[in-house]
Amino acid sequence: MNDIRASIWGRNHPRLCGAVLTLVGGGVAYLVYHWIIDEAQEGRQSISFPGAGFAMLVAFSCIGMFLLIGGRGAMEAADKVHKGPAIGRYVVAGLFVVPGIAAYLWLNHQLAALGYQ
Repeated sequence: MNDIRASIWGRNHPRLCGAVLTLVGGGVAYLVYHWIIDEAQEGRQSISFPGAGFAMLVAFSCIGMFLLIGGRGAMEAADKVHKGPAIGRYVVAGLFVVPGIAAYLWLNHQLAALGYQ
């Protein structure tokens, strides 16, 4: 399926796209979280994880929930924001990125509680 057809399909099925984004983004973030916490509980000497990737997975699941709940109305609202002033795009992007950053900071807090820096 080429990009144009996929984009048209996504516009015609926003709730299904939202469900896929929520399940994939949230599911992988959940698995990554447990993988990191399990390594920390096993007593690994150092733990490194892609914090930006983890934050983006949470953000994708938030976008998916927005589409899943809002459906076609959410898609139309996103079009209006896209065509509006730039500050609106930054505010909307921030609304989706902030939960990802919060999840990243929470994971860092969890690791600090287990003795990691």
